[in-house]
Amino acid sequence: MLKRAPRSSKPRLLLVFPPTATATQHREVRRWLTRGGLTAKKLDIKLLTWPEAFEEPAHGPQQIPQFVTHGEALLEALTRYEPEILILMSAVMMEGFQMLLAKDERILQCVGEGRFPMRRFTQTRIKTFIDRRRHTLVLSFPLPSRSTNWVADEIVLSLEALEKELRWRV
Repeated sequence: MLKRAPRSSKPRLLLVFPPTATATQHREVRRWLTRGGLTAKKLDIKLLTWPEAFEEPAHGPQQIPQFVTHGEALLEALTRYEPEILILMSAVMMEGFQMLLAKDERILQCVGEGRFPMRRFTQTRIKTFIDRRRHTLVLSFPLPSRSTNWVADEIVLSLEALEKELRWRV
């Protein structure tokens, strides 16, 4: 039986990065969250690298099987932290997560069944998704890079709207 993390009075957010993410990308994502009103003062934020490493070099959709293969690591984190918010830092990671939902009943039990169909989170051509589940709100954003930095302001605006909608402000 997995040991659960001590309960916090703040909503729990699990921020999931792929193993290729850099420290600079981690900091930039934290800036997005802060600008969007989702700060460590308001949320209990946990980080996870999923999977810990890619077994073989892969890019884009080639990574999906590796996310599925290492689903136990995500399941353990979901069971331990019981996050209300799960942020996956790539659309490909979201695809792997969706495949795990279909394949592993335990992950579905952790996040709950879908309340609405998954949809785009922003109006940009960059893939950002929101999936409202019974227990967990699942979001996916691109990793910050020169090719995605232009979408940061729209992500921040969407986070602000979401934060107000869910009444997370303290």
